Amino acid sequence: PQFVTSTGRALFLHNYEPSVFDLRSPTWLGIRTHTSYAKGVLIGGESILDALQIYTSIRGRTKPLPGWTQRNGVILGVQGGTKAVNEVVKRLEKYGCPMAGVLVRDWTGVKQLTHQHSGGRRIWYNWIMERGHYSHWHALVDDLEIKGISTGVYINPYIEEIPVHLRSGRRYLFSEAKKGKFFVKTRVDGGNNSNGSSIIKKKSSKQQRNFNDDDNTIYPISNEGDTQVGLIDLTNRNACQWYKQVVQSEVFEYAGASFYMADMGETAPILGAYHRPDVNGLSHHNAYSDDWARVNREAIKEAGRDGDSFFIVKAGYGRTPKYAGTTCLGDYVTNLKKRKDGGLQSVLNGIVNGGFSGFTYGHCAISVAVPRTVNSLDNRTKEMMCRWMEMNAFTALFRTHDGETPDETVSGYGDKYLLKALARWSTVYATL
Repeated sequence: PQFVTSTGRALFLHNYEPSVFDLRSPTWLGIRTHTSYAKGVLIGGESILDALQIYTSIRGRTKPLPGWTQRNGVILGVQGGTKAVNEVVKRLEKYGCPMAGVLVRDWTGVKQLTHQHSGGRRIWYNWIMERGHYSHWHALVDDLEIKGISTGVYINPYIEEIPVHLRSGRRYLFSEAKKGKFFVKTRVDGGNNSNGSSIIKKKSSKQQRNFNDDDNTIYPISNEGDTQVGLIDLTNRNACQWYKQVVQSEVFEYAGASFYMADMGETAPILGAYHRPDVNGLSHHNAYSDDWARVNREAIKEAGRDGDSFFIVKAGYGRTPKYAGTTCLGDYVTNLKKRKDGGLQSVLNGIVNGGFSGFTYGHCAISVAVPRTVNSLDNRTKEMMCRWMEMNAFTALFRTHDGETPDETVSGYGDKYLLKALARWSTVYATL
């Protein structure tokens, strides 16, 4: 939590507990935080810039993005298999679109859900290459690299059970994490979890830790019902080391990725039980996003990829800018509105406000897909997408996103008008 004034004064808290700043009075400041102990810093600078420089010198500054992200053009969000990725790249090549990379979200394969959720499908939370979905993956990566296009993938801190036929001949991460007791666990002191069901009550000789270490009851993250999904407990050093090894071996070494999206750092359950006995869920919910960014930064550094690789986060707290490569504000409401509507104006405000909190390289992905319920890419929809391209050409990262569920959307990658616009604004971005 932090604010800065036009006179160069600023204040921030070190606390991770939820807090509320009351700035309504012109003569005093009120802060309410859910803890008996609060620690903060007052800054007296000569200007806003001076105050921000002091703030980031204490909290940590974001490292510059790799040069190739700035000079090579757009990073395309693509999915659908090897053939689909190649087709999008070839279409844009025809229009002379400079491309820095492709971010392949579904590299782990696609799960068909048994109930109505996210269009009935999502990717598997198992950070291993799905060779059936991308049968010629390494050839794809090599071909793109020859063209100067880097490959990126998607990960998050969830690990999921997968069917037996998908485990054959490759690592089974869920089994490794469960055996190592790397998941956030279910509390044993009673209460309710985040989806309203009762938390398991169990007598334990280790009540001070809120869970029985001999038991491996995983906190119920998913409500899909068909498979277990666990969240990696980042208060456990062994779990952090294990996850870093997964990133290094599966993302960098096997998949050959140069960058990745490290999503869902905001999902630590308040009512979960954590490995460290001094950690409570109320404060760790915010701390988790810092820890998630730190673990990913360490994975890159220990792999010897510092300066060449980076990762994108969508959630953060006070120390996240020190570790993360860039912050994405999300990309799900692609309209021209503001405030509660979550449209273009709110994103612009978010990027600027993020800068005041140390998030130097803020951006928002450009959605190039519309729901099929809209029926078609009409002229107004195309104009809206072009406005987003125009704005994002002047942000830290020029990146597109083709929707969460391709089966439920119409893709702009098949529209000549939008391909020409994307090529134009990608050229502007690369030229700056």
